[in-house]
Amino acid sequence: MSTAYKVPVLNSFQWQKPVTDKTHTSPPSASKGARYIVAATASGAWAGKEKQIAEYNGATWDFVVQTAGMAVYITAEDLFYYYNSSAWTAFANPPSGAAGGDLSGTYPSPTVKQSSVAFGFTGIITPTALSGNTNDWAPTGLSGASTIRASASAAYNLTGMTGGADGRIIILKNTGSYTITLVNESALSSAANRFTLLNDISMVPNKGAFLQYDNVTSRWREISSPQPDILYGTGDPPSASGKIDGTFYFKYVA
Repeated sequence: MSTAYKVPVLNSFQWQKPVTDKTHTSPPSASKGARYIVAATASGAWAGKEKQIAEYNGATWDFVVQTAGMAVYITAEDLFYYYNSSAWTAFANPPSGAAGGDLSGTYPSPTVKQSSVAFGFTGIITPTALSGNTNDWAPTGLSGASTIRASASAAYNLTGMTGGADGRIIILKNTGSYTITLVNESALSSAANRFTLLNDISMVPNKGAFLQYDNVTSRWREISSPQPDILYGTGDPPSASGKIDGTFYFKYVA
């Protein structure tokens, strides 16, 4: 291993020179420098040397007594092993070969082919109802939530929310009886907790909004928001050219 750079975890092991295998219980015909881990139950020149590393010096066998933390590459298995105080144990290796199930292609870079089961957002919380206009909202359980069932004791403003992380998505639903208004770029909340919206979002009861955190601008941004349900107004019906005269209003219906 290069002394210019060492991975701390790997460097914590006592690395040994590679060995051929760990299946022999007695000395095989070997050339000088051949190395093996002695298997049980050993015999001949290896008797009593189980788990030790045997190296042939051209005439006799030399032995390295295994100790916890030793690590070695076994060429016959193409695997790295370490000694854990009682046995030689293989390091975990990444999968290889053809992928299956919901994946296609081959390891180490398979692709997602399909989902065999339905999936959904987990982590639904129902925090205490807002009792006033709220800045830098930090409801209990927010760190593990993807859906917030919000409510308020009256119509209140929400100017910002904590818990932002790049790409994080929050489903915010008004399950109460009063409107909760998400206020666009309100200075009442810390900059990193603010909402960047096209306009203020008035979440009437039973309405909601999809929010995603944008780490570049450090803001919660709307993916979608409540849409008006009814267009109504006063004025003349459409003319032959399709023009509508009069005043019309959008109304949210709970």
